[in-house]
Amino acid sequence: MTTSKSGSLVGARLGNFTLARVIGEGAMGVVYLAEHDRIERSKAVKVLRGEWASDPLLVRRFFDEALAAAACRHDHVIAVDDCGTLLHGGRGHHYIVMELLEGTSLADTLAKEDALDVVRAVRIVAYAADAVAAAHARGVVHRDLKPANLFLARRGARSEYVKVLDFGIARLDAHADGAPSLLGTPDYMAPEQLRGAIADERSDIYSLGAILFRLIAGRLPTERPLSLDERRALPRGVRRALVRSLASDPESRFATMHDFLRALLADDAVPEALAPEASLDVPLETRPAPPPGSSQLTPTLLAFTLGAAVLSVAAITALSLLR
Repeated sequence: MTTSKSGSLVGARLGNFTLARVIGEGAMGVVYLAEHDRIERSKAVKVLRGEWASDPLLVRRFFDEALAAAACRHDHVIAVDDCGTLLHGGRGHHYIVMELLEGTSLADTLAKEDALDVVRAVRIVAYAADAVAAAHARGVVHRDLKPANLFLARRGARSEYVKVLDFGIARLDAHADGAPSLLGTPDYMAPEQLRGAIADERSDIYSLGAILFRLIAGRLPTERPLSLDERRALPRGVRRALVRSLASDPESRFATMHDFLRALLADDAVPEALAPEASLDVPLETRPAPPPGSSQLTPTLLAFTLGAAVLSVAAITALSLLR
């Protein structure tokens, strides 16, 4: 049995898995690598620290993370397989079993790179926005979107497969009690959150806008706004997405995450240079609608939102039905 500052769970059994070693630690929990005894399969197991295990509110929020992530059912949200309480060492340890990701957080990437090029920044934020839109559709508000909670995973040929993490302070409509609380990371929090008001979908939109600003400008929007030259260098849709998402008044922001995503990927805002490789597809339900009076999408928009140069008439019809 190995001991870390988080406790002595290394070597503990969880079904057919053994907690092999600690792979991450935070203020609230510890993450272990769990290895299957018979087949080559590994998982990540997050365990609530023992000192918080007797606080009913924190325990509820811990399990809310599992419920929120599981409710999203989206490829770009970390997959949760199980949760429960492990009896070990004479006491119970609350845990969440998640997919094991290989890669790096966006925060670690920014520690090495001051800013990202526009195409890369838009690509990362677009996938995160689509994942959070799926959460919103199921009544889940993340409330703590920040670079540390966006993971760039290695998956096949992709080196930056975006995964949204840590729904630990997410608000589920079923558990919303109407009580305002200051939860989240101040650098990326919406103004209403800083005032202690209840966060909603528009608060998440602000946070993603702040992340996009940080990726492109190399600084936080609260430090210094974009200069005229910086604004002129951005595609119009990206500028519009930044301006509206970062509005101080929630009523002035986009009403939904899909609206934010459509602005970000707007046809006239996506020059050919921004088109990602064909293997990176933005899911159908978030793709922008065809321009009014047009029977087909432009090649530029197809390249960015569909990852292809040609779209069949049948696919266009399907897209119209999903608007």
